[in-house]
Amino acid sequence: MRAQTAGADYQISVVRYFGDGSEEPFFTQEGSTNIEFDDWGEALWVLGEYLRQYDDPALLTASTYRGPLYEAARDYIVWPLLANTEAYKEGLIVAADTSIWEERQKDKKHFAFSTAAAIVGLRDFADMPRHVGDETAHTEVLKQLAELERGFNAAFIRGGKLRGTLEEGVKNDIGGALLQIINVGVVADPAVIHDTLERMELLRVASGGYRRVRSTYTDPAIFEYWYERQEFLFVDFNLAELYWRLGKNNEADAILKRIVDKARADHDLIPEMYVAVPCKLFPGQIGDPTGALPMVGYGAGEFILPILELEKLKGHS
Repeated sequence: MRAQTAGADYQISVVRYFGDGSEEPFFTQEGSTNIEFDDWGEALWVLGEYLRQYDDPALLTASTYRGPLYEAARDYIVWPLLANTEAYKEGLIVAADTSIWEERQKDKKHFAFSTAAAIVGLRDFADMPRHVGDETAHTEVLKQLAELERGFNAAFIRGGKLRGTLEEGVKNDIGGALLQIINVGVVADPAVIHDTLERMELLRVASGGYRRVRSTYTDPAIFEYWYERQEFLFVDFNLAELYWRLGKNNEADAILKRIVDKARADHDLIPEMYVAVPCKLFPGQIGDPTGALPMVGYGAGEFILPILELEKLKGHS
């Protein structure tokens, strides 16, 4: 999909792969693709997490079919990512995409999450060039990172509030993705964090947790009309993690206990969602597991990540 990626020759899919390695564009029931630039920042974050955890810089010289791993990451993740940024005021932001929520491409926007993912990924990548003596890349990445940080603050923190998109709109102004932006350290202003937590009440649903965005779809024939009205465990887990970071342990523990208790009653499976608005697509009683079940990324994976972060926080307490 180079036509949507500024012609970049990129290594990490902007959506997902088929088993043979070919790229699979995501199609909603409305038949439009989506492009997710946050994937590239997340891949760099994973690489950085590994190197921090295992102190294994030799990995950077491991062979891949495109040369040493470091060069593959630099040439086919970092440079394509930077090629898909845009000037905004005195900085940069990632180009319009569909980002974390897999919006339809025709509705693409400048998402805070995609720029935040780029910042986190480049922060993790920034010191890797020094392990292989690439000072030119080290200098350039730090320069671009500073511009992305300035662009993020100008574009997505407006009027003292963290906004989900550059574009105005009720749907993404507050969303569960903002919690993860805070958890990964892109936003640290206590007042902005407090305001974001207060606005999370706008996403609370009947099942007891939170949906991902304030849905604005009005046609029940559209899949997302129902999908975006359910409770997303991704949001619940990120809220619990943020509560832990803020020392609100009772609130965090209550969120986690509820999910664990519900999983225990369902063969220890963690689903993508809980029913908040029963319907044909997501049937059952309010609070029943629904969506993809079991779910790796937005289910069990999202359970593991905050638990790992909690262990880190305990280690620093």
